[in-house]
Amino acid sequence: MLQGFKETMKNQIEYQNYLRQMNKLFNVEVDEKRFSQLVEQFMYIAEIAEPLINFPLENYL
Repeated sequence: MLQGFKETMKNQIEYQNYLRQMNKLFNVEVDEKRFSQLVEQFMYIAEIAEPLINFPLENYL
């Protein structure tokens, strides 16, 4: 349980860093409330995508 929490916090920090860099890159101002909502949405999308990303694919090559 604690490992999952640590991984979630790590991902949250990574998404925060990523979004801050994108804000700078595109010169977009986002207030803290919206920024925290963006981080939540990124984490939600990652949670949905995780089973697909972890799905084993056969090697066709």
